[in-house]
Formats: sequence, structure tokens, C-alpha cells
Amino acid sequence: MAPPKKSTLPKPLPEGFILTDGKKKWRLGKQIGQGGFGLIYLGRNEPSFCYLPHLD
Repeated sequence: MAPPKKSTLPKPLPEGFILTDGKKKWRLGKQIGQGGFGLIYLGRNEPSFCYLPHLD
């Protein structure tokens, strides 16, 4: 039996990068973590709200 394939994380995106998700735009902040499911960034879609986008 072949060993399971190891997944690789996506390449990191630069701080300030704009992501578009349907009707919303997200500005990435700094990367604050990573794990088996992807990279975790601070991010904003409005000046007064802070979110944690998770990229697979």
C-alpha cells in the first residue's frame, strides 16, 4: 500500500492583499497562524470590524 500523500500549505499572501468573496472584499492583515487546514490571517472587510480569514 502506498503511503498517504502529504498536503502542502498555499504560498503566503502579502499583507494588504485584497481577496474577493462573492460580493465582499477582504484586506488581509498579517498571518497569525497555520495548521493542517491552511493559513490564518487577520483581515478586514469594513474599517471598524476585524475578522480571521482562513485560507485552504
